Amino acid sequence: MKKLLTILIPSIMFLNACDSAIQKKCRDYAKQASGHKGDAYDYCIEREENIKNFGKPLDDFIKQN
Repeated sequence: MKKLLTILIPSIMFLNACDSAIQKKCRDYAKQASGHKGDAYDYCIEREENIKNFGKPLDDFIKQN
């Protein structure tokens, strides 16, 4: 049980740090965007989640359309 916790806790902390970095990046993106800031933030979050889940090739494909 102790070994599991020593692996699990740092993993959760790392994932939380990654999410915080994405949120900061998207807040900065929304500040620079023209138009509705909430929509820009939501777009950025969705895009970052797609990159995280499916990789860069999907992002490149979406930009082509």
